[in-house]
Amino acid sequence: MFGADVIIGGVNSNGPYFTDRWATAKREPKIDDHQDWELISASENNTHTILNFGRPFDTCDPEDLPITSATTKVIWSMGMTDVIQYHAKRGSRSVNMFDPAPPKYDVSEFDTWELNVNTSLPNGQDTVYWCTCHRSPDFPEYKKHIVGFEVMLDNEEALAHNHHMILHNCLVKKENYDLFESYLVENNPGGLCYTNDGSGMSDLVAQYCQSYFYVWAKGGGPLFIPDNVGFPLYGNNTRQYCIHEMHYDNPKKLSNVQYETGLRVYTTDDLREHEAGVLSVGNYYSYTMMIPPNTDPFVVNGHCSSQCTNSQFPELRINVFNVLLHSHLCGRKIKLRHYRNGTELPWISTDDHYDFNYQQNRALLENRQILPGDGMTTECTDSTTGLNNTTFGGLSTKDEMCDAYLMYFPRMELHTCSSAFQDFPYLLPLFGIEAVDSYFGVTDPTILSPASLAGKKFSEVVNAFNWTPEIKAEFQNKTLFSYQRIFCAGNDGFVNFQDNSVNYPEDYVPYEPPPFNCT
Repeated sequence: MFGADVIIGGVNSNGPYFTDRWATAKREPKIDDHQDWELISASENNTHTILNFGRPFDTCDPEDLPITSATTKVIWSMGMTDVIQYHAKRGSRSVNMFDPAPPKYDVSEFDTWELNVNTSLPNGQDTVYWCTCHRSPDFPEYKKHIVGFEVMLDNEEALAHNHHMILHNCLVKKENYDLFESYLVENNPGGLCYTNDGSGMSDLVAQYCQSYFYVWAKGGGPLFIPDNVGFPLYGNNTRQYCIHEMHYDNPKKLSNVQYETGLRVYTTDDLREHEAGVLSVGNYYSYTMMIPPNTDPFVVNGHCSSQCTNSQFPELRINVFNVLLHSHLCGRKIKLRHYRNGTELPWISTDDHYDFNYQQNRALLENRQILPGDGMTTECTDSTTGLNNTTFGGLSTKDEMCDAYLMYFPRMELHTCSSAFQDFPYLLPLFGIEAVDSYFGVTDPTILSPASLAGKKFSEVVNAFNWTPEIKAEFQNKTLFSYQRIFCAGNDGFVNFQDNSVNYPEDYVPYEPPPFNCT
């Protein structure tokens, strides 16, 4: 409770009592010098005590926490009497207080497609990305629209081990139908999504299934999109195949854990005005994304270049209506920035209290227009306090990511607009390395030279490195402000530019949120 803004209240024989407090230590919270929380009403019966109270979002009282659009963790405790003491009945919940209420639908109005996956956690592995192949149900219409998604977390194992899910949209021509039929989950258990394990799933994902319908991460709830937007799903002799990606998180490396999970997809025959897509913006994670040990804060960034948006966006714009901000265990803050003509516009989405266990698809209060030639940057503020090894970018929960997933309309071919720090002439000599066997990709390369390090893994050498405060500061400056390699990828492959690098716009005017006027 240290640092928490607290109220204590109830109803006793004398009527309601209520005080505004501040938790300064692991003891009874002190009463604030200025009482800003206001009790509106209080009542009690044999089973419930009900308190209705409020206050301004920002009171400018140092003993009150401002209420912002960031994720807020609400803590609560209650006792069986009106004696103020330690209460064993307690809990917490993260909320986004400023987000618009989700649209209310009667799901019986929609058709439901369930993608069921019977899971058996791979023994002895803490992280596995597992992919299964699915075909949408047959329907006579040429096209339906997907309007909602709900992850099936119907058991404790699913809640504990499901880190994220992605529903990949596979673009398949008729001559490849038989290939996908051979991979259907009814006959094929699936395989690793991004590693060649002989199952062929990684090739399937890489060649046909790079774009997304939906991204869910730990803590996320059901999602229904606005009633003028839908994701196209094809039928009537045009088969729709999807890859269901599941990140199984098993840090204790448990064995023989089996459970059922999956995804419910809600569809309608009542086609909507606009067709939606998903765009990934951020750091194209690899071993070159590094966060030094015991460092707080450290900022990781990834850019969506103006070259990419200018060449790949629709002529007018895209309209962003939902954003999922994604990092891993080191993430503390995330910000999605937006630039146009040398000026930074208000941030598209931001969270100063990022909660790894509460990653929501967050509807924007109003659609954000992104024009061709605009730039975007996803910035993650991380902390590695208490970690003695360097944290690398990668697929494991113990690795790091820095991404934003934008739902938008109208749909386009572009699905990835990102960048990665790959200044190898600076990076390799910093650790005494001359050459590695792989300069690109997400794997941990093997060192080729010098002879004294040959055969060692890159991570092994970096984890033995002495990160002095001076080197940490230099490395932060380099990774934050050096030019990065552009990743601009659509369904037809990567788009390369002559100037294949990106950074913050030159001489841009940063956005400053308007100051709060304390009265």
